[in-house]
Amino acid sequence: MSSMAPSSSTAIHQKLRCRFYKLFVLSALLLYIIIYIVTSNHPCCQSSTLFTDPCFPTNITHLVFGISASSNTWNDKKHYVESWWRPNITCGFLFLDRPPTEHLPWPSAVDPPFKVSEGHENGVRMARAVVEAFRAEKRGVRWYVMAEDDTVFFVNNLVEVLGKYDHRKYYYVGMNSECIVANWEGGFGMGFGGGGYALSYPLVEALAENLDLCIRRYEYGYGSGHVLQSCVADLGVSLTLEKGFHQIDLRGDISGFLSSHPQSPILSLHHLDTANPIFPSLNRHDSLNHLMKAAQADEPRLLQQTNCYHKPTNWTFSISWGYSAHIYESIFPPSILQRPIETFLPWKKGAMPPFVFNTRLPSKHPCEAPHVFTNGEGCLSFKSFSLRHLSNVSYSWSSPIGGGRPLRLTLGCRSVLFVSLADISHGKRTTPPPAIQTQVCHICSLSLCTSMSPRYVHTEGEEQSCLTFLPWKKGAMPPFVFNTRLPSKHPCEAPHVFFFDSMEEPIGGRVVTRYARRWQRQLPACSESGNHSADHISKIHVVSPIGKLDGVGSRRECCDVLRVSDMNATVIKLRACLKDEIVA
Repeated sequence: MSSMAPSSSTAIHQKLRCRFYKLFVLSALLLYIIIYIVTSNHPCCQSSTLFTDPCFPTNITHLVFGISASSNTWNDKKHYVESWWRPNITCGFLFLDRPPTEHLPWPSAVDPPFKVSEGHENGVRMARAVVEAFRAEKRGVRWYVMAEDDTVFFVNNLVEVLGKYDHRKYYYVGMNSECIVANWEGGFGMGFGGGGYALSYPLVEALAENLDLCIRRYEYGYGSGHVLQSCVADLGVSLTLEKGFHQIDLRGDISGFLSSHPQSPILSLHHLDTANPIFPSLNRHDSLNHLMKAAQADEPRLLQQTNCYHKPTNWTFSISWGYSAHIYESIFPPSILQRPIETFLPWKKGAMPPFVFNTRLPSKHPCEAPHVFTNGEGCLSFKSFSLRHLSNVSYSWSSPIGGGRPLRLTLGCRSVLFVSLADISHGKRTTPPPAIQTQVCHICSLSLCTSMSPRYVHTEGEEQSCLTFLPWKKGAMPPFVFNTRLPSKHPCEAPHVFFFDSMEEPIGGRVVTRYARRWQRQLPACSESGNHSADHISKIHVVSPIGKLDGVGSRRECCDVLRVSDMNATVIKLRACLKDEIVA
């Protein structure tokens, strides 16, 4: 027994030594990996923290919000900001026009920290706020999101949408107005500030260099958003449209608009203080809180439209998740249901322009009328298309074009940035003013024909087409930039309308939302589809899965009508569509 003890002890020591060596090797390997990640020159590995690593997915800490507000109206507007602001989570500033003495002490536990704007006029305060936000917060920022004090954001969706863009590039992300007249005045290439827009860090960094000079250049602009868009255009950046931003330049009952939301995550709402309450049984304040309850349960699915059919009764169900449900007593295809019912009015009435882009009227002024060339020999040569038959115009920085009638224009695409318009016809290479660089770049950006103006002409911040053409069809123009359906009193066309009422606690990976009827249609049953009246239905229960809902590039959800009987409630279950499933 005693002879076996030393050998047993030796075996134990050997096992311990072996384990120590293994632990040492693993520790050394782990240390090597950490050192490699920290010191690597790979662009996605240069940061020492996850939140500043450009390869780390965009999250809420990467966004800085700049909110333009007025001290005089803050009490009336702050509810909109407080509905989405997350204290100690969201980062940003409220830019006020003057010190908020009447609101002190400031409720920092609820509201964003405030800053007083740097003494500029209201028309350009939001443009200035972009740079002020940049100077106040830079570390780890990927996006600067600008808005007004009555803008309501859906932050989770916003983070998800911005995350699909490369924040290291120049991006200006926003949306137009819903009304053609507002876009015509402000610009179809402008992101409207009430709906909110996002600027990537590199773009804001470039704007900050010369914003004051740019503001003076475009001081005539149509509001702060137009001035900013003009400055962005000077950097060669155009608006990237995201349909989830909503300016809501609509008046009255906007339920028809919200019940047919485009297939894109909702990002913002605006002008809720001028539209009717979005839930007819609640005031504006409570209506917003009610909508936010649904958003907290499943924000990606909020307002997303799903359509399904009950063939025995010839009923069509259209669900705008978290907001409304419609029953039609006849079959309607999705292409019709995706058009909002025109329950609303345009923000501003006026003569409707015939195009959905801004134009410039042709001019006979020698400083505005261009010399026109057509493509001669590929990208390098342009031949004179016609003579202007106008007098010359002198430059403020150079000599006039010789004779005012250049017959041939030769450009090298790679060297176009070094060619001055004043000397193009002489083949000279100089350094042009910054504004002219953009004009010259346009020459090689077109493949068929181009135009050259003998001096820089302000185009209100965007590439406006010269109106040398006519619309395809003349007639009364609709006021909106989307298709609508007129409200109907026909029993086969008018829907039974239900609004979001309540919801159950999520259980087992699903959530149940309930929609209640607010009024009766006061119409007979649809005789064309079999006289199957839906008047007895008072509630609709919608069962939906909890999980990420894909947006653009994927299909809408499908649904099944699980129960329709003589009872007063109907149950609908949302699901992913089957392969090649036809919804209608």
